[in-house]
Amino acid sequence: AAAREAAAGLGEQSRVLAEVPMVLLAVDRTTALVRDGATALVLRPSALLDGVLALGELLWERAVPLVPAARGAHGLSDEDGRLLALSASGLTDRAIARRLGVAQRTVERRMRRIMNVLGARTRFQAGLRAAELTRGAGPPDDPRGA
Repeated sequence: AAAREAAAGLGEQSRVLAEVPMVLLAVDRTTALVRDGATALVLRPSALLDGVLALGELLWERAVPLVPAARGAHGLSDEDGRLLALSASGLTDRAIARRLGVAQRTVERRMRRIMNVLGARTRFQAGLRAAELTRGAGPPDDPRGA
């Protein structure tokens, strides 16, 4: 968590997605490393590189920020934000528990607490309210952000 905070302070952005087709590392849009299991491919400027970068951008847009900007707001911790991001990415409680290294019941209990803190009746509503906090749209009970 401390390393993630330090990286975020330097401008690094992290996002999560339930499933991705490959691991992609791009450098200045001129070189990319694509890994699939035990094999890897280095791409140089080409139509293939352009296509892989476009795919990476689409996946980035679909992904959910790992560390919401509103951490600490309304009693949410960084770990709460991570749990919300993993949930919003489509992972089940069981998969979230494995990623966080906790029991599934712990995930369920923490999600109930997050919903209470945000005044949400459903997980969907909790996600929307957390997103409002991230964008600075105002308190959870103010749908207009005013």
